[in-house]
Amino acid sequence: MATVIGVIRFPGTNCEFDVVEAVEAIGGEATLLWHEDRSLDG
Repeated sequence: MATVIGVIRFPGTNCEFDVVEAVEAIGGEATLLWHEDRSLDG
């Protein structure tokens, strides 16, 4: 099972896509999560 990095998004943030890209560039997996999500399923 691979580790998935959760990138939490808040209103007004602007670098979440850069973080996802950076994680993927080093071979990782990232998923965007909204700050009000009740589940980590993405």
